[in-house]
Amino acid sequence: MDYINYVKQSPVQGLTGLWGGVSSNLTGGITYEAGTHTGNRAIVFGSGETAPGTDAKINYYDITSTGNATNFGALTQSRLYPKGLSNGSRGVCGGGKRHPSPGGASNVMDYITISSTGNATDFGNLNPAANEPCGGASNGERGVFAGGNDTAWPPTVHAEIQYITIASTGNASDFGNLSQARYYGDAVCDGIYAVYGGGTISPGMYNTNRMDTFNIFTTSDATDFGNLYTPLIRQTGVFNSTRGVWCGGYANAPYNPASRTIMSYITIQTSSNTTDFGDINQGMTTQAAGSSNLTRGCFAGGDDGQLKDDIGYITVATTGDSTDFGNLDTSRNALGGTSGSPS
Repeated sequence: MDYINYVKQSPVQGLTGLWGGVSSNLTGGITYEAGTHTGNRAIVFGSGETAPGTDAKINYYDITSTGNATNFGALTQSRLYPKGLSNGSRGVCGGGKRHPSPGGASNVMDYITISSTGNATDFGNLNPAANEPCGGASNGERGVFAGGNDTAWPPTVHAEIQYITIASTGNASDFGNLSQARYYGDAVCDGIYAVYGGGTISPGMYNTNRMDTFNIFTTSDATDFGNLYTPLIRQTGVFNSTRGVWCGGYANAPYNPASRTIMSYITIQTSSNTTDFGDINQGMTTQAAGSSNLTRGCFAGGDDGQLKDDIGYITVATTGDSTDFGNLDTSRNALGGTSGSPS
């Protein structure tokens, strides 16, 4: 079984979901249980701003060990800034910017079987197409993508949240809206609640420190969660069954180059502002690919003005600085990430 559907029953506190999942009865006496939405194999989607024609690359590595990433296969379309999500066995990569040609926002969703290396297969389409979406999240059955833009200048910025059933190919359906139209953010989730943080908003191309949350099992608009420590874009979200950690990112309103090394965290089911977690030791990181197995959170690639191949990791439950993990096969940024089972 790849996931557990939510069930309606009398309120029960403190259940532990299968595969390290969590449960919640915070909404109207309905108990929701998280299904499989992570695993020990990290997946890195896209190749970033490297040599033309290489932007479809997929890498993988084992989150439980340390070492370098290995080639997995290729996406169906070369693109920058996609986002990823998973049900533990199938990984889906959605949106981004077509690169190097013809450009423009991508509506493409691809999928892979995480345990089997090979090229991706078409899943369906986003509507609207979403360049630089603000992250993907999953409850093990349903996947959600949110935000993005159309790559025009000035861009039309999207607030739409879209969802898919991960096990079934097809186009995305309307879920609701973020509280602000935005792009360049990221998401963390506990398999029930998703929290979307940061991003660039319209009008004026200003960054936001706002975090929004919603229950993935429902369809509704997002609600306010709290604030990041500073307005951020291009940060990377990693998580376990209770905690989400924002890693790196870029603060330019006001400009703060130190933001690229700062990590901060939240408790996903408790609305609040972020708290300091530690620092990234792999160099200043933005636009990295995040992957989690509910114990470790890893971030791969990114840039600090130059493209990076570093992979760093943290133990999500324990605050502190990051540790070196290994390297991608090439230096690149503008990546998407997810994780799932290697078998």
